[in-house]
Amino acid sequence: MRALDLPTPLRRFLTWSYLVVAVIAPLMVLIFPGQPPLSVDQELLSVENGRIVNYQLALGEGADKYTVDVVNDLSGIVASVAADYPDGSNAMLAIFDVHDSASAALVNLKEMIPHQNEEQDLWARHFASDGGEYVMLAIIDSVLVMIISERESLARDRLASLPVLNYNPNPGLGAVLRQQPTLFVMVALAFYVVVQWLLVRMLFVWARIGLPESEPES
Repeated sequence: MRALDLPTPLRRFLTWSYLVVAVIAPLMVLIFPGQPPLSVDQELLSVENGRIVNYQLALGEGADKYTVDVVNDLSGIVASVAADYPDGSNAMLAIFDVHDSASAALVNLKEMIPHQNEEQDLWARHFASDGGEYVMLAIIDSVLVMIISERESLARDRLASLPVLNYNPNPGLGAVLRQQPTLFVMVALAFYVVVQWLLVRMLFVWARIGLPESEPES
């Protein structure tokens, strides 16, 4: 028995249903983007007199040492603080005036740490330094976070545990796309449209939509 040997009305119903879903799907991604990979708790980022008021809460209580004003020489810096933890990891939180300043600071910090291979995922840029430490750098709006630890697993755990960050291991597709370059999104959308157009054309032939009624079914 042939799996696709269905009555013509059912074929047409399935084809039109698929077309509706194909059109609605990208709109749903835009309307309901889901949660981003990383976001910040704005309540923990209040600044007074050039210092983060709740820096201990932002980086997590229980650190061995907190140091404020750690990167005041970077352009556009508003406030910064770092923390050293008992497991040997270090976290730095820096607030900048605009996103571009945070991006420039990320480049400067990378150049200050000798390293070879660099990777980037949905949450951060990360690499192993020539000195053997693992480094993660993340930008959320105008906030820069840097994690330095002995191992990648410790660095990732530290990034996910920072109270100032909302770490989402399963971000929404729409939220992820919003973080991508405009050109990438346009190319992805164009690819989706072409693929769907080809599939719909095949389905129209299968469902005999637009074909003369007098032609026999294949």
